[in-house]
Amino acid sequence: DDIYIDVNILEEIASLQWLEFSDLQKFTSKEFDRFGSGEVSQTQMAGIAAVQTYSKLRVLGKPGAGKTTFLQHLAIQCNRGRFAANRVPIFVTLRDFADETKVAEEFYLLNYICKEFLTSGISDPSVVETLLLEGRVLLLLDGLDEVLHQQSISVVNEIRRLSEKYQKNMFVVTCRTAAKAFNLRRFTDVEIAPFSQEQIVAFAQKWFTTVAKTNIQDKQEQAFEFTRKLDLPENLQFRRLAVTPLFLHLACWVFHHQNKFPTQKAAYYKQCLDLLLGKWDETKPIERDEVYQGFSLAQKLKLLSQVASATFEQGNYFFEQRLVEQHISDYIGDLPNASTEPEELELESEGVLQAIELQHGLLAERVRGIFSFSYLTFQEYLTARKIVGSYNLQALKQPLERLVAHITEPRWREIFLLTVAMLRNADFLVLLMKQEIDALVAQDPYLQKFLKHGNVEHHWHFSPQQQQVLQQYYDANQLLLD
Repeated sequence: DDIYIDVNILEEIASLQWLEFSDLQKFTSKEFDRFGSGEVSQTQMAGIAAVQTYSKLRVLGKPGAGKTTFLQHLAIQCNRGRFAANRVPIFVTLRDFADETKVAEEFYLLNYICKEFLTSGISDPSVVETLLLEGRVLLLLDGLDEVLHQQSISVVNEIRRLSEKYQKNMFVVTCRTAAKAFNLRRFTDVEIAPFSQEQIVAFAQKWFTTVAKTNIQDKQEQAFEFTRKLDLPENLQFRRLAVTPLFLHLACWVFHHQNKFPTQKAAYYKQCLDLLLGKWDETKPIERDEVYQGFSLAQKLKLLSQVASATFEQGNYFFEQRLVEQHISDYIGDLPNASTEPEELELESEGVLQAIELQHGLLAERVRGIFSFSYLTFQEYLTARKIVGSYNLQALKQPLERLVAHITEPRWREIFLLTVAMLRNADFLVLLMKQEIDALVAQDPYLQKFLKHGNVEHHWHFSPQQQQVLQQYYDANQLLLD
């Protein structure tokens, strides 16, 4: 609770809204970031205010958004009398409840809670029912998405039954956004909003004050430096990730040990993906799609890189579900012993997409039927990874030549920097970049003369087209220097 930050809640679930794909295609990278942070046509309210407003609440959120921490905070605040002071908080991990009761096949939450009370020294089962009848319980049910599919209907029905029988109590259920298909009748769905700038600053101050093993002044100074440097233009990619508590914690940890943000961004992004696809994912007992479960970490990264590259090259931050499923189907079809039946591949690709969204949240349904990478930073990194992965001694030019064709496009800047960082030897790419830059002015003798003698006193006059070419030339050279 020492580093907990009050979360904000979105009352409108974006992925349940209908928007035209053509409207989303117009988004720039800045607008994409605003859309992902809940700033576009979405009103927010404080998390505790949402619980006070709706007595039956289901809180949705992406992996690492802080759903479990939010419930734990509600329990602590209730215990301390700062929230719902007249109620008794009861925290239930739904996967534990399902696992313990599946043998008897009797899914009774009340019995399970009574057993938990027994371990705390309260042996009279009537105590719990009395509290429920008097409407004095704050029941916190965590991780509906972590219940196995064959048990989920029974668990959902039991939550409905208990919440309808004891309506005077407060009920809060958490669930990953991608598993929202579970229908909880008479519950209001809300979604945890990404952190705002103010929440990031507050989290950093608490994190360094609590975790860092230095004196209080040094802690405060490091927290200040963290937020100051995070706001610098060169750290935009880190800032994009910091809206999620999981990655913000990682950023604080790295900054605490290095007193700066990593210069090797590619290595840091790989660490984030390894965390999300591996270590973090393994701690969550979520039911796996049969096909996707067999993928190694390398295969997951290769698949995601293929999707990222294909969509980014087409200029798409958003893409229709059928399109991303086709990319997944193409990848699955190239695997050993893959099915050749189109219908089977279609079903498998649909299952893999759902698994990626549910387990890692790397691909997210933004509005109905339209997906994107949850973080533009990862789409950029995975695109660069695909370029580097395609680069080998036999096909030396092709992937890099396709890349340098985009040297005048600002949105490709980060791809160039990441590709250079990931290549074992970037000399050939730098040479191609220099050739492409020189070609910008190769057909214009006037511009060539200016570039050669520009420092000599002379009245130079450029057409709008020449001004544009010169700007592209300087920007591309700056990229080369970076």
